Amino acid sequence: MKSQDSLHVVKCLNRLKERYELSQQELLELKRIKNCIITSIAFTENGGFDRENGEFHEEEREFSYKIRIKYRVDDLDEEKILVMVPIQEIPDQLVS
Repeated sequence: MKSQDSLHVVKCLNRLKERYELSQQELLELKRIKNCIITSIAFTENGGFDRENGEFHEEEREFSYKIRIKYRVDDLDEEKILVMVPIQEIPDQLVS
């Protein structure tokens, strides 16, 4: 089912837009996958998702993200991952 055809997916995507401050690029990515098949939407307040494979890590890492969306362009397509809202770690020497 395409994302725009699922009321649940549309509501979830709208909640993400309200909850997180998405960049212009991230908003464009959401529009791009609008006609795709959304297979999973996950987000976290603690920890983050890996950029390369989308796996969740309990601890925040330098290159991890707060939102992960798994999708397919069509039924036969390989599942793809979109990650958004990067975690900005503060170097230890700057933390007082």
